[in-house]
Amino acid sequence: MIRGGAMTRLEGFRRALEATISGISKDLQGYADDRPRFDVFAYGFGLRHRTVGYADLFSLIKIGGDFADPEEIERLKRKHTEDVRRQYEAKASQYSGIGEIARQYLGSYVDQIERNYRKQAEDEVKNRVLAEIVDRVAARLRERLATRLWI
Repeated sequence: MIRGGAMTRLEGFRRALEATISGISKDLQGYADDRPRFDVFAYGFGLRHRTVGYADLFSLIKIGGDFADPEEIERLKRKHTEDVRRQYEAKASQYSGIGEIARQYLGSYVDQIERNYRKQAEDEVKNRVLAEIVDRVAARLRERLATRLWI
């Protein structure tokens, strides 16, 4: 879950939780079988999704792993790349022939405009893939009961 060298908030939470549980487990090793049990739950608020404002974070971690399949992400990239390509090609067909004339008179400005459109299209694909995954996770969160962790 590391993107571009930075850790996501959810991955940071997962790692902190793992360290906390490990520390608690070590502290409790001195107890016999009658050691105290802890029922742990965690909720996150302000998740910035239109239908899920808060969620059980343990369920989110479990569900999130299901959608991190690289093959599924690649399939979504291909699907949305093709959709965006068709959209941009339809728009570009309205201006066929103008590009070369503009390039004769404006030179590198046309190249810069093309690069900007390409970057915009790439960002649109990323946003569509992310939105689809987030919507799937949100749907699964709404149908799942709270997950508790026994320590």
